[in-house]
Amino acid sequence: MNIPDPTKIFDRGLDTVDKLTENQQSKRHIVDTTSPYMLPHLIRPILAIWGSLTYTGAQIYCLVKGMITGEEALAANAGIMVTVIGFYFNSRRNEKINAKKTEAAIKIEEMKAKTEIVKEKHRIREERRAKRLERRRAKKTKLELK
Repeated sequence: MNIPDPTKIFDRGLDTVDKLTENQQSKRHIVDTTSPYMLPHLIRPILAIWGSLTYTGAQIYCLVKGMITGEEALAANAGIMVTVIGFYFNSRRNEKINAKKTEAAIKIEEMKAKTEIVKEKHRIREERRAKRLERRRAKKTKLELK
């Protein structure tokens, strides 16, 4: 009985996902999330909050001093907020994708191990069959010689 190897299908799928999602930036995020220290885990939310507050503060200062109008401040602030929050949530999404890929890789390894166990059982079974056949042939030849 021929057992199909499902890992080839999964490997091709994971390679495709890697090509579409992996880059240096997401690799940096992976390093941050696997760090044993708390600061790398919190760096994106800290930067998002700091950038948002700093930029909003600068906009308020410029508004109060009369350097810009309210419409200009609102448009500029909306742009920076979309950028900062977009980066934060996009990087979180990539983290979750990488976590799912890790889970999938673990499942693939489990499937490989189970497949190897089944293949080993089949090999042992075939060896037993071959030995039984050999004993039967030996008995048959002994009986024929007598």
